[in-house]
Amino acid sequence: MTESTKRDFSWDDAFPERWLHADDLRDEAGHLRDVTLTITDIYREKLRIPGSRPSDAYVVSFASTKREYVLNKTNARFLRANFGKKSGTAIGHKVTLHPVTDESGKSSSGYRILFIDPPNGSDPDPVTGEMPPERSQEPQDDDATPRGESVAVRDETAPESPDSDDDDSVPGRGPKSAQGELA
Repeated sequence: MTESTKRDFSWDDAFPERWLHADDLRDEAGHLRDVTLTITDIYREKLRIPGSRPSDAYVVSFASTKREYVLNKTNARFLRANFGKKSGTAIGHKVTLHPVTDESGKSSSGYRILFIDPPNGSDPDPVTGEMPPERSQEPQDDDATPRGESVAVRDETAPESPDSDDDDSVPGRGPKSAQGELA
């Protein structure tokens, strides 16, 4: 046996995946969960689905992952309703990627990604149903912040930011990703 056949490696590292899929939203135990990410770019690209001609697709990039998401009409409507008619107004805002059953049968996992509003400090955790710990900051008046604008509130007791490079809970980052990370 040669040295190269003795080492263990990930097939995901050998054949990295560019696109973000619902299966990438699984935790260590394999359960699907919501993941909140910050939009860094939205752009148009010609893509070819096997067996069809190239067509325009709209791609969303996120902070903390090299994986990108091919936007569908449902999620595009969500972005428009929440951030306005121009795609650039969504950049810098957070969205929660929520796995739902795919009734169309087009996905290999049986799930698709639905964009939803990120949880705020008073929403229960979507997986455990637990309420978040109370924050020490003064509550914000909901009417004071127009839709599409964000108010930065930093929780000093929260664990390390999900934007850090060593966060294995972000899709496409680290060994816990179902599809691996682009190098």
